[in-house]
Amino acid sequence: MKIDIHSHLMSVAFLEHLRGRDAVPTAVRDGTGYIAHCAPGLSLPYRPPILSVEAKLADMDMAGIDLAVLSHGLPGPHMLGGAQADNWAARINDELAAILACCRSWSTSPTGVRPSTCTRPRRPVTRDWRPPPCSASPSRSTPAWPCCA
Repeated sequence: MKIDIHSHLMSVAFLEHLRGRDAVPTAVRDGTGYIAHCAPGLSLPYRPPILSVEAKLADMDMAGIDLAVLSHGLPGPHMLGGAQADNWAARINDELAAILACCRSWSTSPTGVRPSTCTRPRRPVTRDWRPPPCSASPSRSTPAWPCCA
């Protein structure tokens, strides 16, 4: 089994939030992705697969990777400071948990493959924890991730 122990998935909602800010971190749309300005002199381009679960899984398949440990990319929500940082950290964690919940429920289905918008994960989930339900949280009116809609 091949495991990618350092893999990122960037929250598009967070990048959208950063658009139009006057101070770093900021983000701008760029073609099929974004450019995140993390600090003076540090800007990072983001395009699929870091913005898309489906593209991430396709890349993993091409590389023969069975399992990836996901975390959010730079800039992190901590850079916003205060309550805004806490709120965005929770929201991003909810998004990652929703992705895991969606993929976990599909990959562990006793009946085998069933339809899902969360592509076709064949990767086992190795930690036994309960992610939040796939529904809108009190802080937002839409589900955290499309696979939970």
